[in-house]
Amino acid sequence: MLLDTSLAHGGLTRWLPITVSGDDVVTPKPHPACYLAACAALDVAPGSALAVEDSYVGARSAHAAGMTVLGVGTLTRGPHVHAHVPTLDDAALKNWLAGW
Repeated sequence: MLLDTSLAHGGLTRWLPITVSGDDVVTPKPHPACYLAACAALDVAPGSALAVEDSYVGARSAHAAGMTVLGVGTLTRGPHVHAHVPTLDDAALKNWLAGW
């Protein structure tokens, strides 16, 4: 799966115990199935989870699942995003996460 290969290449596999992509569900984004499946696999209620998204479609999907959505980058503004930062190394992100 491309997702798992990309995560391994970036050294992120150890931080993400499960992955769910559009290949793993019947209805991919913008349907919330991916996010709901990930929350179920982690035994976490969607309302207690944070989705980090870099696309409008992904933000819409996570919002529909009932998650708090952190938008990253230029494509994630709008009604489905609870907070936005231009990059993951933005100083405002640390402050926002501290209050979440």
